[in-house]
Amino acid sequence: MKLLISFCLMLFISIVSNAQNITITPDGSTTDIQGQVFNVNILPGQGSYLLGQFNFNNESGQEKNWILTREIISQPAEWQAYFVWGESSIIGDAYPSSTDTIFNTWPITIPVNGSGILMPQFFDPQMTTTGCATWRYHISEDGVNYLAFFDIEVCMTLGTKVLESDAFTVYPNPAQDHIVIQSESSEITKIIILNEAGKIVQKSAFIPNESIDISELHDGIYFVNIETLEGRNGSHTIIIQH
Repeated sequence: MKLLISFCLMLFISIVSNAQNITITPDGSTTDIQGQVFNVNILPGQGSYLLGQFNFNNESGQEKNWILTREIISQPAEWQAYFVWGESSIIGDAYPSSTDTIFNTWPITIPVNGSGILMPQFFDPQMTTTGCATWRYHISEDGVNYLAFFDIEVCMTLGTKVLESDAFTVYPNPAQDHIVIQSESSEITKIIILNEAGKIVQKSAFIPNESIDISELHDGIYFVNIETLEGRNGSHTIIIQH
């Protein structure tokens, strides 16, 4: 009995130790979201959506060979989830959509104080499907014994009227301190900018071809949403790099 208790205690300490040696942070942030749910609220109409960049940081003091596992918790049947996983946002392997509940990547070597980079995306062929999905991303060394995880929950607003994505353009992209929204429509009334977590960070009235100051926003991926007099919505994804 004592041996069983000792074994269980050692296993618990090992799991906690491994978790403390890994942090999961959204790009441009130092907040560890390990074991948490990262929420993204988006508008239908674009088809393909980049959900951000997430860093799995190796703080163990040793080189590690990590496998990323994507687990489908829930997902509308029409949506197709895929992602890029690698040692950087430039050098990574693209993994196709799969209906498998559990999907493992090939292992990659992460150096001491290095990071594995995850860039999840999903595609809605209908471009109008509303609902929510939750995907869980695990890290392990064998694809079975998970060391850390976080969830991404994506929701499209139900009943949203969609404005075609080519009805307006946002430039430059990537942007530094200002963006311009160009549209021939006189019905656009409001501009709303959201960060990767779906939080509104800036609002303004729409003035055609007028520059919008974004100098106070941090580097990262943002969603520029517009609203019209008829209650229709549209969205474009931009990258801010100061």
